[in-house]
Formats: sequence, structure tokens, C-alpha cells
Amino acid sequence: MEKQFDDAYLQLLAHKWKEGSLSPEEQEHFDAWYNQYQDEHLELPEGYAKDPAVIRERMLARLRERIEQSAVPATTKTVKLPMRWISIVAAASLFIIIGFLIYSYVRRQKEDHAIQQQSAAINVAPGSNKAMLTLADGRTINLQEAAAGELAAQSGIRISKTAEGQVVYTVTGSNDHSEINTIKTPKGGQYRLRLPDNTEVWLNAASTLQYPASFNGRDERSVTLSGEAYFRVAKDKAHPFIVKTKDQAIKVLGTHFNINSYSDEGKTVTTLEEGSVQVKAGAELKILRPGEQSILGGNNSLSVRQADMSAAMAWTKNEMVFNDAGVQEIMRQIARWYDLDIEYQGRIPDDTISGTVDRRENLAAVLKMFATMQIHFTLEQTPTGKKLIIKP
Repeated sequence: MEKQFDDAYLQLLAHKWKEGSLSPEEQEHFDAWYNQYQDEHLELPEGYAKDPAVIRERMLARLRERIEQSAVPATTKTVKLPMRWISIVAAASLFIIIGFLIYSYVRRQKEDHAIQQQSAAINVAPGSNKAMLTLADGRTINLQEAAAGELAAQSGIRISKTAEGQVVYTVTGSNDHSEINTIKTPKGGQYRLRLPDNTEVWLNAASTLQYPASFNGRDERSVTLSGEAYFRVAKDKAHPFIVKTKDQAIKVLGTHFNINSYSDEGKTVTTLEEGSVQVKAGAELKILRPGEQSILGGNNSLSVRQADMSAAMAWTKNEMVFNDAGVQEIMRQIARWYDLDIEYQGRIPDDTISGTVDRRENLAAVLKMFATMQIHFTLEQTPTGKKLIIKP
């Protein structure tokens, strides 16, 4: 009667055989399974190959062909080798194939385990609502730690924090319009505020906004931005709203737009969602319509193109959207949001990635987007913070 073999048990034995830890009884069982089939149809335990029977038959056919060819002398006389010898060679080759498939399977399991360990090691939390507010008199307020309610009062202005974590400026009387406040988000931080004219601002990570505590008595509402911010400007035809960055100025009356002016991006991108804006850089002037964006390059050339609105506005919706983005472009966003330094070792693939990730996910989940690339990540804690090392 044919002995029955359990695939799950055979898979266990295969692992132990690879490790050299089979007991005498287990070795006997494993040998019995192998010897039972000899030169017949052989089914390996699931997981060692997509179709091991096909591999075996192809190898056996090649062996027979090569053996018969090598047995033909220079004369026309043909010498046929005994089939038993062919079977012995085929069985030995098959055993080599089994060993290779088991080795491949075990190696793949180890690699998967290493990836899981790597993911656990880089389980960095995402950014959150945090910023520092500096008042005109030099006082600083940690907005992450401050309780909801009134934060400060200065020259007819009340500054408060809502339960949702937004800073709100409210005019309470006459005020000194020369007082300048500054709100600054760190890497791994973001914040929202409502200016005295009811303009709403979303400030992205590693960004700074300077603005007057009140716009009263001013011909224009002027603020200065470094980093990235999304504006919903309150309409006031008599007082245009001006956003100044290092190399350009955006003038609007009332509209929704985003400005990305990070120094490490090498360009300033202004994307218009609603309304109309006037972008001025040096002697160049461009008017944007909804769905367009201006790009100010390092050579101070100003151009206009149709915007990828999903990517430009994604961060305001707690997303990162990439359309044919390179590794370094993606890593700059990740570094700012997860408060990391990035170090590259070796050649980094120049492949591009398209996809959407949730900014509320931890770093390990976000890095899964690189699964198709030959990239490895290591996280190190340095005296100044966390460093993500990227190498092939």
C-alpha cells in the first residue's frame, strides 16, 4: 500500500533538511517520499515552484538528449546507454533541483522577514499640528502645548486657539498696525490660522509666515512666506492681498491658491484653485487662471502651465499624491513631514512613482510605495535627530 505524505509536514521537513536538523526518523520519512517517485511524476510541496513537475520534465528531457548525443561516436554506429543509468542521473539532477527550490524558498522567506523587521525599525509617526507663535514683543507660544482659549492680547487684537487647533486673530479695538507676528512650523508640523481680515492660511511643515497683527491703516494686506502655504483670501477690493516669497510676489483680491517656496526644491510654484492671481518676479508678470500654476526657476524665469491640482493640493487633504515623481522629489516631502534627515548611499534608481499615500500613516507604511524598486532603508538616531539612509 502506497504511503501517504502530508504536504504541510513535507514542507517542514524540507526546511529542516536545508538547515541540516532532520532527525533520523524525519530523514527516513523524507527519503521515503523522494524514493517513492523515482523517475515518475513528482509533486513537490506547495511553495517551492509555480510548477515543479514542468521543471522536472524539462530537465529530464534535456539530460536524455545530452546523454544520447554524447554517446554517439564519430562512426555511424549508435550506442544506447542503459535506461537505469539515465534514471540515476535524472534522479540526482532532480534532487539538485529540489535543493535549489528549497534554498530559494527559504531565502525568500528570510528576505520577507527582513523587510518586516526593517518596517518595524522605521516605524516613525507622521507629523501633527504643532507650531511656534512669536509675538511682536518677543513672547513665544508653543501652540501644540497651549490650551484652547485666549493666548494673548496686543494693541486691540485678541489671539486665541480654537478647540480644533486653529489660531484666530480678532480685532477688539484700535491697534498698532506696525506689530509683526511670526508663526513657524517645524519639520513634522503643520498649522492653520485665521488672520485679522478673516483670511485663512494652512501652513505646511518647515514653513514660516510673517504678518501684521492687524491690517488696519494699511493700503494692502502683505505677508511674507517661506516654505509652503495654502491661502483662502478674504475679499477686499480696496486692499489687495500680497504674499511675498524670496523671489516673487503674488497679488490677489480674494482667491484660493497654494504657494510652494521651499529652498531645497529649487523653484517656487504657485497653483491657483479659484479666482485670479498676479505673479510678479523681477520684470516678469503673469496672470493665472484657475487650474494653472506658475513656476519660477533658479534662473528667475517665470513660466505658466496647467497644474496637477491633485498633487499640488494633496497635503491640505492629508495626502501625498505623486505622478511620475522621482525618488529624491518624494523623499524631500517625506523628510519634511516625518522630521527626518535623508542620506543617499550608492546609486539611487531613476525610476518614477505614481500613487497616493495618506499623510496620517506612519513612515513604514508610506515607504511601501518603493516595494518595486531595489531600495533599502535604514533608520539611525543621530545627536540632531533621525536619519533615513537610502541605498540600493
